[in-house]
Amino acid sequence: MKKETELYSIVTAEAKKVFYDKIKEYGFSFTLLSEKAYIDILLAKAYKLKNAEYADVEDLYSIINYTCMALFDCERLPIGLGNEQDQNEALSMYDVMITSCYNMYTNRNEEYGYIYEYFFEETYYDMILMKVLRAKNILSGDSDSIDTYDCLVDLVNYAIMALMKKPRL
Repeated sequence: MKKETELYSIVTAEAKKVFYDKIKEYGFSFTLLSEKAYIDILLAKAYKLKNAEYADVEDLYSIINYTCMALFDCERLPIGLGNEQDQNEALSMYDVMITSCYNMYTNRNEEYGYIYEYFFEETYYDMILMKVLRAKNILSGDSDSIDTYDCLVDLVNYAIMALMKKPRL
């Protein structure tokens, strides 16, 4: 478990750096998107992963970060127009979301007996697509469930676990 915790931390630190760099580049334009728009963006990324011969690490980070932004939307957390204080607040909220994802990750691992570490990398891409389609069904009203939160947290974790399978330098 120590190795997995360490890898999880490495991957999430890398994802957070990408998130921060994107905020510096694009500002807070992402706050204009609706939860449905995030799901559609994630659907495009998931299909790309599923149909690619080799999964692009950038796409996995995008899935983590777009999903965290969708989680911000689910939580209705306020973000301003992009000054330094807003950037710090966004990074703090990002940490809150990742902590929530990590808690679910450890709970699921305990519940399922740490089986996830034995999955093929490609299995995570299938699960990512499955969770995006599930979230889309929920938002379309085609599901008895009314909340996408757990679905989105699972989505973050599948992308993180796929990245954990990637070789590290």
